[in-house]
Amino acid sequence: MPTLARVFPFVRLLDLANILTMFNISLAFGTVYFALQRRFVLAATVICLAAMLDFLDGHILAATSLLLDCAERRIQVLA
Repeated sequence: MPTLARVFPFVRLLDLANILTMFNISLAFGTVYFALQRRFVLAATVICLAAMLDFLDGHILAATSLLLDCAERRIQVLA
């Protein structure tokens, strides 16, 4: 039986720092949605949450890995 990483090669990139980065990307879309709905307080709250998670993400990434491969650098730059 094939392992999950063989069937879906992107699974090996899913560490805690990259999961937080992808969550931050989704928060950015949520912020735009809330701003378009004229719920500016909620949009500002989501921006503050994203900023805190981005700070945490950077510290986790710096603490866990000194050497990054090319794909991880690309995911990190997106946020």
